[in-house]
Amino acid sequence: IVVLDENFKLLNKYQIHNKKYFSDYHLKFSIIANNNILYVSDNLGFIYAYNLNSNEVVWKNNLGVPFLSNLAIYKNNIYVINSNGKIFSINSTNGNQNWSFETGSDTAKSYNAFKLAVSNDKLIFSNDFGIITCIDLEKQSIIWNLTMEPSSIYSDNNLFEIASPVIVNNDLYLVSSYGKLQKLDLDTAKIYWSTNFSSTLTPLINNDIVAATNHEGFLSIYNKNSGKVLYKRNIINYLRSNKIKTESTKIENIFIASNNFYLITNDGFIITIDSKNLESINYKNISNSFK
Repeated sequence: IVVLDENFKLLNKYQIHNKKYFSDYHLKFSIIANNNILYVSDNLGFIYAYNLNSNEVVWKNNLGVPFLSNLAIYKNNIYVINSNGKIFSINSTNGNQNWSFETGSDTAKSYNAFKLAVSNDKLIFSNDFGIITCIDLEKQSIIWNLTMEPSSIYSDNNLFEIASPVIVNNDLYLVSSYGKLQKLDLDTAKIYWSTNFSSTLTPLINNDIVAATNHEGFLSIYNKNSGKVLYKRNIINYLRSNKIKTESTKIENIFIASNNFYLITNDGFIITIDSKNLESINYKNISNSFK
């Protein structure tokens, strides 16, 4: 793990695993930081805490089964899901396990099916059966379960995959490979609106809009309150119209800053779209690949 400052100056490097033993094994990590402590989980079943100031391991724990989800931290506890669909609450100070809860898992594993988010003392998480669960962290009890239903644009050849859930105030936003982008009430799972859109990339939410993109290049913008489509365009097709070869191009990330949308591709493009003039699109290729 490499830690850089805001000027991309190297601050620290951490050796996670011995390269001798894992040089031919694909490692998958999830990372989150809080109060100068870096937390890392991996698909070997390890979870670590590093002090970024002292460059020391604070604690490490091996729970045996690969961790596949993102990490979430809330009130000094870390939450993570393993490949069996089991969610763990881990004390962020010492690495001790507080509790665990098993939801089950399908035989065919989908790495992108296990996602979680936490806010307002509520923990939202998914498994590869397409079941979304909400737990009350104070009472440690299930508030509701929601089974995601495939839409008309869903392909039966795909495993269930989902973007990281987004919680804003008391609203929950979900988008998955099942072909639906939805806004729900966090307390009751009541669906405020639902629209056809398939993606595993986390949507952007602000005061007025929801912006979602997918690997295939579609960027869609919706009214946050009604779900009405405000804008829709295939950005990869825009690159093709400018004579750019995009046979293997996929959108890998989206973020917004300084009134611009930024889309990152797997083959090194940064695409900039002016949020005040969505017809203003610029792009630059910075490398052959971009992680």
